[in-house]
Amino acid sequence: MNQRRTRAFGAWQLVWAISCAVIAGVMVSTHQRPLPTLERAFFVWFLGFLVSTELFSPRHASPGLWRRLRWIVFAGALVVAFITAQAVAEVLA
Repeated sequence: MNQRRTRAFGAWQLVWAISCAVIAGVMVSTHQRPLPTLERAFFVWFLGFLVSTELFSPRHASPGLWRRLRWIVFAGALVVAFITAQAVAEVLA
């Protein structure tokens, strides 16, 4: 069970790191033409959500909560991917 918990923690950290890297890359690449306010607000919210979940949610307390959080993170990652694809298309155009 402990090994499974360690793998889950590593996967969560990987999602967090990739999200931060992608968001930072998009912000840097579009600094001359900034992203619209709603997209920037989503990026800030998503990073805040990841950080607050990491810092304030005990994993062992509620496994059901962590299953729901995974779906929220998955949906957020899809939105980040969509915004990133739009930003890349703008930069390449």
